[in-house]
Amino acid sequence: MNIHYQVYSLSLALCVFSLLFIPFSPLISFSLSIFTLLVTSKHLISYLRQCLIINSMISMIFIVASRSYIDELNHDLGHYYLVYQGLSRGYYSEIFGFGGGLEIGWPLVFLGVSKIFPVLNAIDVAIINTSLCMVLLYLWINKYAIKIVNYRDAGVVAALIILFASVQTFGYLQRQALATVILLFAISTSGFKSVALIIVATIFHLTSLPIGVLFLCIKKWSHKIKIQHVIITLGIIILIKFNFVFIINYLALIGDGLPGSNKLNFYLINASEFALTSKRFAILIFPMIVSLLLLWNRIPKSHFKIIAIFSCLSYMAFLGIPLGPERVNFILLFIYGFFVYMYIYSFFPHITMFFIMIYGVFFIAEKLNFFGTAMDPFWSRYPYISYEPFYFLY
Repeated sequence: MNIHYQVYSLSLALCVFSLLFIPFSPLISFSLSIFTLLVTSKHLISYLRQCLIINSMISMIFIVASRSYIDELNHDLGHYYLVYQGLSRGYYSEIFGFGGGLEIGWPLVFLGVSKIFPVLNAIDVAIINTSLCMVLLYLWINKYAIKIVNYRDAGVVAALIILFASVQTFGYLQRQALATVILLFAISTSGFKSVALIIVATIFHLTSLPIGVLFLCIKKWSHKIKIQHVIITLGIIILIKFNFVFIINYLALIGDGLPGSNKLNFYLINASEFALTSKRFAILIFPMIVSLLLLWNRIPKSHFKIIAIFSCLSYMAFLGIPLGPERVNFILLFIYGFFVYMYIYSFFPHITMFFIMIYGVFFIAEKLNFFGTAMDPFWSRYPYISYEPFYFLY
């Protein structure tokens, strides 16, 4: 029996086990799926890989859905739910309730959802938005990410994207989450499609327009950008950080009354606070920056390379501003794992895999609440394992 057949048999067995476990424990099912994608990627045939990707995404949705959504319900999610309730009751003026009436994308989507599911609760709305983001991310992985990388590593890149995706934010910052995954498609295609997708993303969240235009400019001139430009950009970003309050006040003054200018009020109120939305990403961003800078000349030129370095540097520069790094660099919350594969794993596969396994252990420990620091721990609404099939649906 040759080694290829043995590994194929192992991957098939692990795939079957991961599928069998999902009714009884999303966490175990997720762990098995990600482990199989990482370890047996070179031997996975297409249908097995697709089963594992879908299974890991579904499992992740139910892991995140196990929380009580305490903070979300007191902030954005509570507002989204009121809009959903209005739409389900026929108050169609709610369609124009975001972004000065221009951000109609999310209300139109949930108007459709309300016709199918008219009596959802607030957490259901968050779960549906998360699920929509995951479906779009799944399509992007298969249409673009897997086509860019070495085909034998398709399972690895899919696993890394899912493992590092900040799925909890997809049900919280709902409009921006949907807008960002649409922007992923915009920067992965070209011509009229890119422009059309940026327009679609903009009706979900107005910040998509400047960010989308920036990404298109990066895509156009990425082959001309050198390390010196990166250093200059970092300097400019740091200057913006130290003058952030002044800049926001100025923009609020000159943009008063314009669509989207109300978004600046959040920063006017909270700019003086130092807050870390995600300690995890605050830590993860540094190895990516170091790798990109040290390997700059070895990494092939591409717009994803420039987007990665810009996103990481601006994320680092805006650390401490409440939701600042995430709102500017939401793309990292979707495809940080893709950048890990492209700019770390591709050069140091064995070392990177070792640290990914360690990260995986911490990931599971966090999801099991071993650290005990979360205000809204996982498995608040149902346990992580049960003998009753699909217990988490009740």
